[in-house]
Parts: sequence; structure tokens; C-alpha cells
Amino acid sequence: RGMSYHAVARDAGNNLMQNENLNVRFKIREGAPGGTVVYQETHATVTNEFGLFNLVIGEGSQELGNYNNIDWGGDRHYLQVEVDGDILGTSEMLSVPYSQVATAMEIDSLLPGLRPMAKLPMMAMLGLGLSTLATCWK
Repeated sequence: RGMSYHAVARDAGNNLMQNENLNVRFKIREGAPGGTVVYQETHATVTNEFGLFNLVIGEGSQELGNYNNIDWGGDRHYLQVEVDGDILGTSEMLSVPYSQVATAMEIDSLLPGLRPMAKLPMMAMLGLGLSTLATCWK
């Protein structure tokens, strides 16, 4: 389980940070942009020749909380991104139409013979995640 995160790293002069080592920290906050941190992880990564790096939120080095135990339906959640100790911003994590539909669907409606699994949301079966493309300035 996780969410894809893709970003292009640029320095203060707007130059691509090509083939650079980065330490990226993700914090998932609950309720508000400055709300309680319910999950935190770090990733050590290297940008490519285009300054691009690709990570999966939920697969980093866990520092706080458990990604699989986040109560996504209980409140609004916000993603805070830090690169090399600099906070780049915090934004609300919004659902995409596919995840809204997938959450509402039940396996029973597609495969009526699978009664023991009838209440599992389709998202669990399809492994849907969110993908973000961002530009990071350091």
C-alpha cells in the first residue's frame, strides 16, 4: 500500500538538481495543515538527469505512526513535504474520482459468489493509489 509521489527538484536559481542526493521526509497531518502528525517517514533518493525523483509514500523509513493504520475516512489529511530539512509546503490530500467510486463499490456487486469477501472495498483489491507531480525548490 502506498501513494506514488513524483517531483522535479530545482535549486534557488531554478536550475534542475541533476543526479543529486536528496533526503525527503513526508508527514501526514490530520485535521488541518498544522494538525497532528499521524505518520512520518523519510526516503534517501537520487534525482535523475532531469531532476526527477519517484517515491512511494508508505514505503519509506517509518519514523512515526503506521501508514496502514491511518484513518483516512475519519478526518481531512494533509501532506507536508520536506527536502534536506527544508519544508516545501503542506497541501490537503484530496481523493480522486476513481478512489471515491472504488471505495463505494463492493466485490459482491461484481462477483456475487464470493460472499466472505463481499464487504471488502474494491480499492483494496485494485491497489489504487494517488500520484502527485510536484516541483521542489531547495
